[in-house]
Amino acid sequence: MSSMTQPSRIPNFWDKPFQDIWKNLSGRVAEYRAFRQAPWRIQTQIISILAFIIVAVVLSVGIIVSEKSRTAYSGRMTQQIVNDTDALIRLNETLRLEIANAQSLQQVLPRVQASGYRPALDTEIEYLAVPGLDDVRNPAPSQPVDNTVPQTLWEEWSLLWGEQ
Repeated sequence: MSSMTQPSRIPNFWDKPFQDIWKNLSGRVAEYRAFRQAPWRIQTQIISILAFIIVAVVLSVGIIVSEKSRTAYSGRMTQQIVNDTDALIRLNETLRLEIANAQSLQQVLPRVQASGYRPALDTEIEYLAVPGLDDVRNPAPSQPVDNTVPQTLWEEWSLLWGEQ
């Protein structure tokens, strides 16, 4: 057997720092290997983190869906109330129309005449004189009314502001 000898190396400037780094790394690697966790523990930790994330996402989605359904329900109830209000408004208008038709002269006059009523004659009407009240048949105007139309804008303004 021939023994092979390794050629001697000439140390250079970079050898010393690299040797120190290698020693530090090899010490840390050995330290890491000594305190390294078992593979099943790492897998358990990864699975538990993923399970936590999944549960958090499911809970968040559940809360969002719950709020959306409550909002949709409120919207439907509001829409139902508006529809009911519109229906009641239409019903009120229909009832007002029926009342107006029932009170119209064309509807009332035949019923009144069928009941035996007739228009009163002037001789059948009695008036009572009440002291202090104006005559109802010939009311006197309380103030004279000025019916003159202003011819210019200046006259209109002077009438409006009380200037003459």
